[in-house]
Amino acid sequence: MKRAEHEVKILVRYSKDELYEAVIRATEHLQGFSVGNTDAFYYTVSLKSGSIVFTRGQNVEIRLMDASDDMVEITINSKAKYRTLKMGVQLYNEAKNKENISLILNAIADELNDDQIRALATEVVESKNARTNLYGLGTLLFFAGVFTSMCSLAGSSLAMLIIILTLGVLMLFTGIILMFVIAPRKAASS
Repeated sequence: MKRAEHEVKILVRYSKDELYEAVIRATEHLQGFSVGNTDAFYYTVSLKSGSIVFTRGQNVEIRLMDASDDMVEITINSKAKYRTLKMGVQLYNEAKNKENISLILNAIADELNDDQIRALATEVVESKNARTNLYGLGTLLFFAGVFTSMCSLAGSSLAMLIIILTLGVLMLFTGIILMFVIAPRKAASS
């Protein structure tokens, strides 16, 4: 059982106080989120999103840390509120976490009128974790293949049994190839 999570760290040239005030202003009116906690001493802001169709919501934490004399590191961590075993929900939560981070970065960029942060927000959503996506697809195909093969055993005619069983076995092997051959190679090359 795993909780979907995504974290992004970026460096920006602002004072920590100026950036913290921009984060507070940006998150106060962020649609779909409520501000949980703010801590001006540790420069953190916690947000919560509500439940929607496929998920029970996410928790988001924004942390600001000094990286050097003139640079501040923004860390945004978005994770599902609850763990899940369902692969489809897991993949949806991972995509939702990236979307949350992008939404927050865009709101901060709007407050600061900063195109560099806005560009990073776009990059977060467009970046795909090839291994996760292919592994998820492979797992889905694997279980679809197992299910289809099992259903074929209850088939009424021999021709239908052979067709469904063949389809199930093809999905099964495609899933295995995606999980253990293509996904690791794609992850190594990215």
